[in-house]
Amino acid sequence: MPVLIWFRQRGFVFWFSAFLVLLTIGTLIGMLAFIGESQDNISFSFLKAKPDLSLSITASPQTAERNGSLVYTVVVTNEGPGEAKKIVVDTTLPNGVTFTSAEPADPACFESEGVVNCRLGAIDTTESVKATISVRVDESAPQALVTTAVVQTSLPDSDASNDTATVSTPVK
Repeated sequence: MPVLIWFRQRGFVFWFSAFLVLLTIGTLIGMLAFIGESQDNISFSFLKAKPDLSLSITASPQTAERNGSLVYTVVVTNEGPGEAKKIVVDTTLPNGVTFTSAEPADPACFESEGVVNCRLGAIDTTESVKATISVRVDESAPQALVTTAVVQTSLPDSDASNDTATVSTPVK
């Protein structure tokens, strides 16, 4: 006996032998319906959609001055299809800078041994969240400051290739 299932988002239905696989664009990635031998027994399993986070980092000003200030802006965007929870961004500061502050402030963002750890909560599909990190450029800074950020979430990312971002800032 066929099972009729309706979702508010468009999807694709595939029938394979004794079970149904439903793929949809949205928070539910798949559903499996297993029909028992008597066809009176149906069990369902839901597969949770994974998020696809992308990360960017910029520096302002674009050229840093020794003994001057530099602000890094880290932006995490959830490309979907699933919600991203417990987002954490670790930004490794380069040699030649001194951490001064971060927003959102401690306890969300804190610095330890040259790494700024920001716990940015949860974001839904197509939403973004950002953190800013302020540093002072040391007199002994190298000619270029290379800063790398990495994002993680509680669910595995469906595309980890865009979970790391780097910015190189020249120093004059």
